[in-house]
Parts: sequence; structure tokens; C-alpha cells
Amino acid sequence: MPDTPSRSDKAWKIAFQRLNAQLPLALFPLRLQVRFATPAMVKGLEAGERGEDLVGGPPVELWVRIYPDDIFVHTHEDKLTEDEYTAAQAYWDELWQVAPQNPAQTTDPAARERVREGALQALADDFGRARTRYILQHARPPAVDAAGFPGQEPVLPDLERNADSWNEAPRTYLLPDRFVLRLERGATHREVLGHPIRKQADGSLALGLDPRADKHDFADKQSGRKGQETIRWIADCRQDVNCGMGGRIALD
Repeated sequence: MPDTPSRSDKAWKIAFQRLNAQLPLALFPLRLQVRFATPAMVKGLEAGERGEDLVGGPPVELWVRIYPDDIFVHTHEDKLTEDEYTAAQAYWDELWQVAPQNPAQTTDPAARERVREGALQALADDFGRARTRYILQHARPPAVDAAGFPGQEPVLPDLERNADSWNEAPRTYLLPDRFVLRLERGATHREVLGHPIRKQADGSLALGLDPRADKHDFADKQSGRKGQETIRWIADCRQDVNCGMGGRIALD
């Protein structure tokens, strides 16, 4: 039998109708992979085997896999790296050299602003604009004027920092509780309710490798290459169905 419930639950429709029409609703893109499966393919999948059905035959199931698009991916690292912290200190030091509150500076306002823009662009070139904003919000001296210049020789807070720039798995927090697959043919349609998405305790779904994982998570077995459990759904059809990121639909 297919792993996906064959009877659509009406509760999701009621919940959708109860949404506040005065609030904006954002629809994010998803990538779908679909494939018609023959009896031999279904049998092999349920036996835990992989491979193509070379015999052919009429399809009995439609397999659907769902992948979040790039906009879903969250790779933010809360802690700054040593490089980011050092770059922030250099940024504020450069601005202090031309800051109005620095008694030694003789720079006119236009030249001062060019220095600030150049220093900001250099940071953005190295870390990207979004990350640069985050860096300067956290690695920030206590006295900064409205124009963005330090009011005294800059001393940054002693932040806890990471040695590496990659410390967490890419993940998403933007997925719904579950997906509903809708098939249409002419004037008729059919809806299939997917399994609840198997999110982690913080509400996220892993989208890539976790650098903190134990090395044994990558050890190969005789039955095949092993991967991290949190992302097996990406490559394993049964796993993506069971974790709510795919569906197997019986063709009547």
C-alpha cells in the first residue's frame, strides 16, 4: 500500500478558510520531482532495494518528492567568527580615524562619508551585505553617533566567537505542518494529504550536512553508503514520504 494516506482530511480546508483575509499571505516556491512507478519498482522500494525497472509495465503509483527552494534555506550563524570580529574592529578603527569626535582628524564631511562607504563596501565584499549588517550590529563599540561614526576610540564587546564559519547544518523554519497533493484531470481532481513534516524540536527541517555530526554517521555499510539520519529524506523515497516531504499515490 502507498505510504501516503489516500483519504484527504477536510480539516486543512477549514483552517485555510479561517485565515485572516486582511493579512498578507506569502507563497514560496517548491521544486517537485514526479515519477510513475511500475509494480516492479514498488516492490523493490518496499523491499529496500534500489534500481531501475528495466522490464517496464503499466504504472501503478505516482511518486512525488518535494524540495524547498533557495529562499527557504537558513544558514545563519549566531556567533561571529574570529575573521568577522577582526574585520569589524578594523572597520571601526578606520572610521575613528576620520570621526568628528577624534581630535586628530582633519577630514571634511564629504571625504569622511566616502571613507565610511568604502570601509562598509570592503566588509560587504568579504562577508555579503546581510552578514555585514549582522556583524556591525553585534561587534559595535558603545558610542556611535547618528552618522555611524564612533564617538571615542572603539573598543568592541568581548563576544564568544567561532573558529570556523560553518558550524550548523543548513535548515528551514518556513515549512507548513504538512503538504496536500492535488491531482487534476479535466474537470475532476483528487487530493491526498501527506504525513506531518518531521521537524526537529526547534521547528526546523535539516536541508544539508551537519558539521557537528559524529564521523560514524558517514561510515559505509555493506548495504550501501550511510548518511546522516536528518537528511536521508533528500535521497531516500520512503524516507521523504514518511517525513512529509513526498508522497506515493496509487493510480486507480
